[in-house]
Amino acid sequence: EAMHFLLWDTLSARRTALHAPYRSARTLPAEQRRIAQACSTHQAALTAAVAMLPVVQLAHPAMEARDLAYAVSKEMSVQGHFITLSTTDPSWLQCVRSRVSVESFRKSQPAVDEYTLKKHTGCPSGQVYAEMRALTGAVADDVPGIAGFSEAQAKALLAQFGTLAAFWKAADDPFFTHFDLLPAALPEARALVLRNRALLDLASCPAPDTS
Repeated sequence: EAMHFLLWDTLSARRTALHAPYRSARTLPAEQRRIAQACSTHQAALTAAVAMLPVVQLAHPAMEARDLAYAVSKEMSVQGHFITLSTTDPSWLQCVRSRVSVESFRKSQPAVDEYTLKKHTGCPSGQVYAEMRALTGAVADDVPGIAGFSEAQAKALLAQFGTLAAFWKAADDPFFTHFDLLPAALPEARALVLRNRALLDLASCPAPDTS
């Protein structure tokens, strides 16, 4: 029997401490900012209304909806459940794994699962997708990537080296010849990407304290 969950969003203090402009909504159209403000203002009433439906509501003061989606779907998939996440947030694609798929409720497209993730994103796993986002940034979250470093370059880097750690290790070799990827090896780029990974990699979110 299917169960339905509603994950309430919040703004992570941990992330805003790392990057003050994080999710400041500067890039959102005015209409989306208005809707977001209205939802925030009336959340208590909306929560009470949803409580009358057969829906499990989840919220955590230190976790955004994307963090809850990652943690809950990972745990439930380990328990043997099949999970479909519905969202418009592309960061949720990091949740894709065995038994977990992600669909957009704004687009009439099949859900993305472990077999179609690479076709959809160019990345073979959710973790590689997270590292690509660390390189390119996330405009909707007001997180800049490496200046002038394209998504195609990020995908090529990860396809060649597998992980950022492996790339940086190779780039430290004086005989490194992938000159088109060198912008991502500069010290300032490494610092930016490490910060972005802390902001955008859902696996980096501390597990909730259930004690």
